[in-house]
Amino acid sequence: MPIEVNCPECKALLRLADEHAGRQARCPNCSAVFTATANSLQDSPGSDPPASDPKTASDSAASTPPSPSSGGPTPSSGGPAGSSGSPPSGSTRSSTHVDASNPYAPTFSETFDSRAGNLESRRISLDAVYSNAWRIFKDQWVMACTAIVIVGAINFGMNMAQNVLIQIAASMVNEQAVVIGLQFLIGAVRWVLQLWLQIGQTMVMLDIARGRDINLAKLFGGGPYLLNTVLAVLLVGVVVGAIALVMVGIPVGVVGLAMQDAEAAGITAVVAVLIAITPIIIVSLMFSQIQLLIIDRGVGAVESLRESYAITNGNKLTLFVIGILLAAIGMGAAIVGLLALCVGIIPAMIGVSAFGSLVFVISYLFMTGQQVSIPRSFAAEQPNFRPSVT
Repeated sequence: MPIEVNCPECKALLRLADEHAGRQARCPNCSAVFTATANSLQDSPGSDPPASDPKTASDSAASTPPSPSSGGPTPSSGGPAGSSGSPPSGSTRSSTHVDASNPYAPTFSETFDSRAGNLESRRISLDAVYSNAWRIFKDQWVMACTAIVIVGAINFGMNMAQNVLIQIAASMVNEQAVVIGLQFLIGAVRWVLQLWLQIGQTMVMLDIARGRDINLAKLFGGGPYLLNTVLAVLLVGVVVGAIALVMVGIPVGVVGLAMQDAEAAGITAVVAVLIAITPIIIVSLMFSQIQLLIIDRGVGAVESLRESYAITNGNKLTLFVIGILLAAIGMGAAIVGLLALCVGIIPAMIGVSAFGSLVFVISYLFMTGQQVSIPRSFAAEQPNFRPSVT
């Protein structure tokens, strides 16, 4: 029978299985760690949730969670993002059931309304992102890889169609300017279609990461978010282009005109590009979450840039290292595939792409204080495990 306990810090009313009495628990509201002693417990009058709608046992880190002295998340750190930590400011949380035998197995017992209020930035760690991504990938690799294969096959078909259309246009039109214009138009259409598929892929990966029912039809459901995503990507492109113009184009042009020396202009271009790489990478990381925010929060293009700037504050270095590691994993998979007489290179790259998509989605969920799935098979082996951002 579930029991109730009040957090000694914030007085939040929590519900957990009665066998956890006397053990440590972590409050999902304030992240305070306390012992659920007998004098702080109130027997629940029944199995139905009380009128005050306390947090369920899945919100409480019962049965000896990481304590502050053991290097785990401390109350001051905000606690695990989206699991045992507090919900983002202004967001809402709903509970659906209590599993008295194993409060950690069902990861569907708590959901956040990510579209309510403002999101708070949470610091993420490399280990937390990769370990949770790997657990989820091992459990749902078939669906994740299937989504990648479908999107990849359609993109391949579009690339082939683009090449055919360009060749047909070149054979039918003699004006080079017209051919170039048609090439640009066809390329733009293909880019928009690829972005539409990418949105659908992200929607599926979000469902996988959250432990929701997976519907591959969502791969083609990115229409409502396409316009804002296109506008946001173009805005980021303008910012990156402005940086490149100021730091590369103008210096190279000035040196070329002043010295009339192609070699000097080339050296200047190399140096300017090396200098411009750092701010371009920073800006790219700063606005790397725009698509996820548009999908998950339903915000507009400009608002997605503002919120991406906010949630990546303090996380840009971690995101950069995550990207570097994914690139290294991809290179390793390609080398292994080549050593296997090229037979395994395509499956390896599909797996890396699926895993990488989950990594970036989980990074976003952790940065915004949202919950990730705990696979049931893993929960059965590790009943006291809770995903942590730290």
